[in-house]
Amino acid sequence: MAKRKTKKFEMASFDIFWEEIYPRKEGKIAAEKKWKSLRLGALDLIPISKWIDRAILSEQWQETRFIPHPSTFLNQKRWVDSDPPPPAEVRRDAHANGEPRAEHGPLTPEAEAAIQAYQAKEKARYELQRRVSGKG
Repeated sequence: MAKRKTKKFEMASFDIFWEEIYPRKEGKIAAEKKWKSLRLGALDLIPISKWIDRAILSEQWQETRFIPHPSTFLNQKRWVDSDPPPPAEVRRDAHANGEPRAEHGPLTPEAEAAIQAYQAKEKARYELQRRVSGKG
């Protein structure tokens, strides 16, 4: 019976991933199959969700056609191996003199608001982690 409950929780967590977290809704059967084969569950939703929250701010993830299919995302375990691309408006590279510069010019008010909202969300997560761990 425990095995049956585990499968039920795995599928409930996949449904949350599919319906509420992952922005591209293509290839549900393949993604569900990969979810099962990786034995992902509710606890895996936290790092996956954090990764996707950051990725959505990137230039690449602004157009659905550039967002990986869910099965590809799961197969490559992108939330484990790499950081998502940085937000397009704040991506930086170096001038010849070593000074950072914005790739796309000055930030728009919307981009600044998105960055501030993201920073506030991360600060709240950090504070919660500190309180839970007893360090705060």
